[in-house]
Amino acid sequence: TTAQPTTGTPTTAAPTASPTDQPTTNSPTPAPTDIPTTSAPSQSPTTSSPTPGQPVVNPAQVACGDVVDYCITRAYGRYRPTLTIPSDGAYSVVLHTCGYTGTLSDTRIFATCRNDDNQNQCRAIGLGNTGTNPRYQSYCETQEYAAGSSVPLSIGGYASRTGCATLNISCTAATPPPTPSPVPPAPPPPPGVTGPGAIACGSSTEYCINRPRARWTPQLTIPSDSAYSVTLHTCGYVGTLRDTQIFATCRNDDNRRGCRRLGLSSGTNPWWQSLCETPTYAPGETITLAVGGYSRRTGCATLNVVCEASTSPGIAAPIQSAATRAASSDDLEEPDKAEGDPELANLSDAHSTSSTVVAIALVATVVVAAGLVAAKRRHRLNPSPLEVPGTINSNPGFAPEFTVESTHYYPQPSIGETEDGLY
Repeated sequence: TTAQPTTGTPTTAAPTASPTDQPTTNSPTPAPTDIPTTSAPSQSPTTSSPTPGQPVVNPAQVACGDVVDYCITRAYGRYRPTLTIPSDGAYSVVLHTCGYTGTLSDTRIFATCRNDDNQNQCRAIGLGNTGTNPRYQSYCETQEYAAGSSVPLSIGGYASRTGCATLNISCTAATPPPTPSPVPPAPPPPPGVTGPGAIACGSSTEYCINRPRARWTPQLTIPSDSAYSVTLHTCGYVGTLRDTQIFATCRNDDNRRGCRRLGLSSGTNPWWQSLCETPTYAPGETITLAVGGYSRRTGCATLNVVCEASTSPGIAAPIQSAATRAASSDDLEEPDKAEGDPELANLSDAHSTSSTVVAIALVATVVVAAGLVAAKRRHRLNPSPLEVPGTINSNPGFAPEFTVESTHYYPQPSIGETEDGLY
């Protein structure tokens, strides 16, 4: 019994059981310099990332100019990265898999443009006969996207195809809109006219005609966003010009009905205010108007310009047809413009005199024609006697009886032509 403890306590077993030796043997394990090495979280992405020079597969963010390797690991799967447009301007984007080499036998682009199999376009960029299955490579172009916008993409394989391929992303800066050509300065108004040389849609502009038969010819530039038809009118103006007239680009003199339709049948001489509508003009086109007074009228008035966007170039708008109907309406009797104007009064008197002469000539013609018809009728009822041999014994309405010695013969009247009635 005393020998068992002696044999059970050899010198070799004492260090392992000694409490003082345990920290000595384990001291390298909890060393402060080794803790971050074994438990540092930064080591996990390092071990899973590819080696330098190896492309990343299926990155979530892509940019213009990238060549991206992607893999579809399940049937009908999609690779959906986000493309960020550069911030220096708008861009259009081209997506394609032309010339790729991979295990995906047939590629397909689903968004932001769509295409499946575009070998012709791949050939156009020199990649139509290379790579995996050139017939089944895809190519498409997107619309323009604003600077800095994020564009979701969707790439995969045809039907249930799986495997890996390569997506190429190229961006083209959008073509800037053409710089509009400078509008030439408006010419000064002609002599005898007061008014600006250029006007715009929606304007109401006062103009003055300072000498007889002068014309105000401002320029009107059509807005560049659409084709427009233009309504010109002087409806409702208050001024010293007694009678306005529009000469170009449409023509009108006196359109009270059209002004009434606009609710503007007031102002100076409403009967003699003007309204007309032009054809449709192209965006940005510059047209020259011509406005003045009737005959030799002078004074000031106001021209209104109303522009209406049109989708049917060259077709006059309904106001013009309404104006035409108004001109033919018989419920508006326009006053005589010759009132207070000696020149126009003389012209009116001459016109009235000539009309009277023509009327008298027509009446005389009718009277003469009626006289000729009556004379012809009397001739048929009382014809001239005819000289024939023998004597005659006749009564009106009976056949004549004559002998050899009669010297006159009166023909028997026809039925219905005797003076006493029907035979």
